[in-house]
Amino acid sequence: MSSANSHHQQQQHQSSGKALSRQLKAKGSEFLAATESSSNNLLEIVAFLKESNARKSAVIPCLLVVESIFSELLKRNEMQIVVQPLKPADASSGSSHKQWLQAQYKESFSAILECLAHEKSAESVQALTTAMKLIVAETEHPLEANTGTVHFPISKLRQVLQAMLSSDRLNTHLVNRFLEYSAHLDVIYFCWKILPSLAPKEFCPSTVFIQNYLSLLGAICFGKEAVEESPSFLCIQMQLDYPYIRKHINKTWSCVMNWKHDETSHRQMLILLLEKVLSHLDKPVLLTDFLMDSLDVGGAISLLALQGIFVLIQQHNLTYPNIYEKLYSMFEPEIFHTKFKARLFYLADIFLSSSHLPEGLVAAFVKRLARLALIAPPQDIVIILRFIGNLFMRHPALKRLIFHPTGGEGKSHALI
Repeated sequence: MSSANSHHQQQQHQSSGKALSRQLKAKGSEFLAATESSSNNLLEIVAFLKESNARKSAVIPCLLVVESIFSELLKRNEMQIVVQPLKPADASSGSSHKQWLQAQYKESFSAILECLAHEKSAESVQALTTAMKLIVAETEHPLEANTGTVHFPISKLRQVLQAMLSSDRLNTHLVNRFLEYSAHLDVIYFCWKILPSLAPKEFCPSTVFIQNYLSLLGAICFGKEAVEESPSFLCIQMQLDYPYIRKHINKTWSCVMNWKHDETSHRQMLILLLEKVLSHLDKPVLLTDFLMDSLDVGGAISLLALQGIFVLIQQHNLTYPNIYEKLYSMFEPEIFHTKFKARLFYLADIFLSSSHLPEGLVAAFVKRLARLALIAPPQDIVIILRFIGNLFMRHPALKRLIFHPTGGEGKSHALI
């Protein structure tokens, strides 16, 4: 009986939702047919959007209507005001109505941004989509008519990014949706123009803000990779100014480095550094102290830091005398229970790839890995045995570890 009641209530809710959507669309169409005489319709729609968001109820129908209204107004240039330098603004009734429409547009855009904080992911994602579509529409049909200049509403994009950088909740769903836009060259350029100002050095952000900020950085292409692939544009066709972007990447990263990080954001920052940021930094060697400190943290953070140090050794001539001892110390039973174990074996394979390494050093790794194979999960035993086999192939003399009938007691080694 309760199941039947629940199904009936769900049907009623769906039918009322459809009726509401039809009602909102009708009000929107009526307003667009006569924007001056039906101005109350727009006020009611915007007020209902704010009220629905405050009640944490569905806002998607209202968002879609607001999007269609202002997209159409922008397309018709009904909000466009011609501004001529050194001339007073037109005080005609038509101009006054345009100013009123612009004021409603500004208020509506703020209401849309507030919906980005909606507790339901689908509602907040739609708010982001609506905001970005209006930014595209405004770029194509600017609010101010200026001949010969291309206008991008960077202040609105800045508001969108600020709304995504919540200090209270993780917005991974919004960042994932933003990926659709952040691959375009014009969006990349304007995002990097904005990002440093959203992370001032004196700012002491919350842990959640830091994670959102790092996620957003990870979602934005860093320039070169976007150019090497087929370049695309959301609004404006433009040449990518990589030196400008690189300058802002360095500025942004210096701010991020000054923040206090917990284990989660520390790991997130290292992954971002290794996968995207490092190749764009002007002076990567300045990361040495940070990476050395990270090595002592333990676990995944130490492993990620070790990879960073390896890049500095390989590409920037950094010297680190105890690097093999540090690598050796990471082969502990706990490594099999982390998602970074593949990265450790990859790093070890690179570090031990030279056939000119001392045999005693390589033998120490073989013994440590052989002992770990006794307690490793079955799938990891296969990886370890193949790894040891590769070491034997690079250093044939080590086969005496398997069979050496004439050998006596071996000398102790610092790593064994």
